[in-house]
This record gives sequence, C-alpha cells and structure tokens, in this order.
Amino acid sequence: MQVPCVVRRGIALVAVVAACGRLARDGDQHQVTDEPAGTVMGAAGGTVQSADAAATLRIPPGAFTGEIQFNIDPIDAHPPDAVSGVYDIQPDGLGFNPPAVLVIHIKDGVERAPPTGYRYALVNLQGDAIQELEGSAYDAATGEATASLEHLSPYAVLRRSRPCLSGGQICTDDVECCDPFCRSTGSQKVCCIVTGTCGTDAECCPPLLCLLGECMLY
Repeated sequence: MQVPCVVRRGIALVAVVAACGRLARDGDQHQVTDEPAGTVMGAAGGTVQSADAAATLRIPPGAFTGEIQFNIDPIDAHPPDAVSGVYDIQPDGLGFNPPAVLVIHIKDGVERAPPTGYRYALVNLQGDAIQELEGSAYDAATGEATASLEHLSPYAVLRRSRPCLSGGQICTDDVECCDPFCRSTGSQKVCCIVTGTCGTDAECCPPLLCLLGECMLY
C-alpha cells in the first residue's frame, strides 16, 4: 500500500523519500503501487530485483556511465492477455550498451505451458502501444520470460498468438500449421498440404507430390 506523503519539520529528507516513494510522472496513466527502495549502481553493473522477486534486471559492466538509481516497481495496469505483473523499470528511457537482460516470472496460478496455438513473450508497454521484444524467449520449466533490453520502460509477459507454419516447416501438432496438417516424413514431422496449390514437393503431405502447382498423387 502506498504510504501517504506527509512532510513534518525535523524529518530527514531521506526518511521522507523512503516513506513516500517516487511520485508518478506527469502524464503517466499507470498508478504505481508498492514502492521498493532503489538500487544504486555504477559502471561495474549488477542486478536489480522487484520487491516481489518476479522481475530481475541484469546489467553488464560498462553498459552505462556514472552512478544511477534503479527501481523496478509493479504498476496497476492490466493489458489484455497479460500472464505476469506489469513492471515499470526506472529511470525511464535509460539506454544500455551492451544490452541489459530482463527476466520476468509469470503469475502464480498461470499454467506454465502456454495454451495450444499461443506462446508467452516479453513486451514493452508505452501508452496503448504493445511491442514484443526481439529475441524474447520463454522457459516453461521455470515460468520465466527473458529478453535483452537496450532501454528502460514498463514491461510485462503477454500471451501471444503463435504464427502458423507453412508447408515444409517442422511442426509438432496440426494446430501449428497453416496448411493445415502436421505429418511425419520419417525422421521428423512437417506441415503439409493435402489439397491445394504448392511450390515444392516438401509442401505436400506424403505420398503426394507437387505436380503442375498442385499437390496430387503421381
């Protein structure tokens, strides 16, 4: 719960800051909830963690210069398909070179294995915009999503539709395929077409071949 910001004569400034937390930025549409103490870090890098231990920022040496205070604050935001809390990482907009690494754990009670046809990915939340982080990876064994960060802002893990696979691509289940079957070709399973246009034999379900642009028996 947010502590009311009441300043009385004689109270040290440090105590006031610790009790009150940071004020929301002008124009910020998210309400900051529990406010953990910040972590001051220098050019040697290090690790910053949210108070609930669900979000961790790992900063490599030399990623920035000087000394900077970092905060990872849970915020009262509920984007569609969120499977984790939303975390505002401060200072907003700070860049890293080389990139930092962000790890966010999904919420307790959420199935670690994404539903069929979906995946879990780390996203950047700026206003109404949702941008998936390049290289986002999810480990169902740990329930953690990981991605490299070049700058700071609010982040979360969202459930995302899994792009369908085209003919000839390796698959595990029919729902992954655009074409629309996942069939064994010997050592592996691939998406394939039973009827329809094709470009190569690999797009057609065995024993069909691609003849005159159509999958058919030879």
